[in-house]
Amino acid sequence: MTQKKSGPRKFSDDPWNFSRSGMYGIFTSAGSIPLEYLLTTFRNSELDVLQLARDVTPEDEHDFELLMQRDIDTTPKIGAVDKLKEYLIPGPSGDGTRPLRTHSIFFPPLLVACVPCSNNTILSKYPSEEWMQNDDSIIRRWENLFQLSFWKSTADINHKFEIRCSSSEERFSVDLDGVQAKFNVSLGVQKGVKLIAIDGQHRLKAMKEIAGAKTSDRYAVPVCILFATYTSKQSTHPRTEKKGVLLPNVHQTFRKVFVDVNTNMTPVGSHFSILLNDSSIGSLIIREFCSRVTQQGKEYLSAVEWNVRGQKDATKLTRKYSITSIGIIDKALSDCFGRKADATSLLPRLLDIESVSTKEKLSDAATHIGNTKIEWTGFSIAQREILIPLIRSGVVELLFKIFFETGPFRSAATSLVGTLNDWDKNSDPMTSTATHYTAEDYAEAYRVNTTHHNVLEIEKGERSRKLIAKLGDDESKKREKFSPVMGLALFQRSLILSLRQLMVALDGYTIHEIAQIFLQILEKSMDVKLRLFSFQPYTFNTIWKNDSNVRNIDRTCTQFSRLTLSICGNEPFVERIVDMNVTESVEAKFLAGHLKDLGRSAANDYWKRYKIDNVEDFKRNYPTRKGLSDSEIDKLNKARDEQREESSKEKPFDRLVESHLDDDFKKAKKSLMKKLGFNFYASEDGFSPDDIESE
Repeated sequence: MTQKKSGPRKFSDDPWNFSRSGMYGIFTSAGSIPLEYLLTTFRNSELDVLQLARDVTPEDEHDFELLMQRDIDTTPKIGAVDKLKEYLIPGPSGDGTRPLRTHSIFFPPLLVACVPCSNNTILSKYPSEEWMQNDDSIIRRWENLFQLSFWKSTADINHKFEIRCSSSEERFSVDLDGVQAKFNVSLGVQKGVKLIAIDGQHRLKAMKEIAGAKTSDRYAVPVCILFATYTSKQSTHPRTEKKGVLLPNVHQTFRKVFVDVNTNMTPVGSHFSILLNDSSIGSLIIREFCSRVTQQGKEYLSAVEWNVRGQKDATKLTRKYSITSIGIIDKALSDCFGRKADATSLLPRLLDIESVSTKEKLSDAATHIGNTKIEWTGFSIAQREILIPLIRSGVVELLFKIFFETGPFRSAATSLVGTLNDWDKNSDPMTSTATHYTAEDYAEAYRVNTTHHNVLEIEKGERSRKLIAKLGDDESKKREKFSPVMGLALFQRSLILSLRQLMVALDGYTIHEIAQIFLQILEKSMDVKLRLFSFQPYTFNTIWKNDSNVRNIDRTCTQFSRLTLSICGNEPFVERIVDMNVTESVEAKFLAGHLKDLGRSAANDYWKRYKIDNVEDFKRNYPTRKGLSDSEIDKLNKARDEQREESSKEKPFDRLVESHLDDDFKKAKKSLMKKLGFNFYASEDGFSPDDIESE
């Protein structure tokens, strides 16, 4: 930075192509990093200077680290933009005139970020700040990007404001009114600033689209321009004595503003809340997971739902051809590692931060001395930079392998990506071999599936919609053959729960060691031939209500997890795992013992819950249960009434219910034992290991 204390000075050039005057302010609270702003107005004809964040980086480059705003809803007819246009300029009445309004309309200010860009890409920091003092003004300049000019204050005390030079201790009293901002606005790829709307994007788009209307020239739109001036090369936090604190960059600063504003106003789409959040371990993992998927190609990202707007649909799959959803993964991670009582001990292992050297780095990077523990929603910007490479190679890589390289998920991904690659080839009229659809149909369907995934955003033809609908139907039929549960949110959440339970059982193993074992467990449990999770006597009423409807309750997630881990009770399977992962005999014995204990405990717990669920279902529904005669129902009613009496200690109703279910339980247990390959439960009903082979 440079400073000149005496005599007027002028900068050498004048690159500005846009200027605005208004009222200056600076906002900071509770030790936060200050954020400067200019409150001003734009005429409707000047709104083209303002841009959307999605216009900065090319549409087909999904950079989840640079993501700063929610998606604009361009859905035909019911879109937010159309509703806002109708609000601003209502449609004509029957006589051809526009109706008079007896009320005022108003929008709150657009929130606009002053963002440095080069080659149409957001830069992470502002350049160094320069100050110039003239006789009656102070000018602050950030190279040839923008500058702020202040008048030295002659106003009364209420309008005076003290600013401090960034490169010295000099302070100046300036007037808050009449501050002028000059910008080198880049509307293309040249280096400059872009004024990006981070709140009010729908309002901005609506006002731009009515620019030709007769009343549009009457608009003088309120705009608040934000400046993240502390993203320049500062080494000291402006509100603390501590040196070397890593400060947030441009993306992180404005992402945080966006989330803060939208948390208390119109809710952000749920998936964008996850992607924009910089204070959650779950969001950090999710963004890195999405980035990992994009490394394989945009066709792979089509398999992940990452931009669902509605809260209701955020934690389930909304498309038949989707493989997973970031909402499902985030909820599972949060439930298992962010809320559990023992999450404090498991989280360092999940993040691979248990080594002494890593702990020392995290301690040095802590914002406050002594506050070194990494929690689900507690880490500094500097700690974040240490965490990223660790979670990339650990939990993120594991998530990618689960959903794209394991069992039925691998088959589904291969099928989907193959179809999309065919679409891409058929979108070229010169190479297309399609007969029922045109190259334009394929191009539009491919574009939607590899960008925003919203079928309602198709602009060119109904046949592209039909292509996407056919894709969903085809993939859905294939996945029924792969696995009946792979697309269920409860099952996918159970995978993270199983990972957690494996970490508890194998205390002392790193996330990398756990990952190898866990993937083998999933390969075995999800084997197409085994069909462990299909509709069977042992899954009835505890996982499935019938042959096509799952029990949609959280307890089903737990039962899925128990059934997955039950595989570990099988000795030959455990021996294969040990042979593939351990060479030392002592450690092999330790690993085998813990895996078998985990598997048999999981099977026991599954069976106990299975019996409880079926008993409860029988008690609720026995009056209409098929196969029961009138006399049997009468006996059950009588036994129920007897048991309700306080004096009854014999529980005749419970005994009678169990006698009716005894044959069902024997059949279910025999079926499950054969699937698992071991006698998982103390045989109070006369079962033996020989029953496995005799079915």
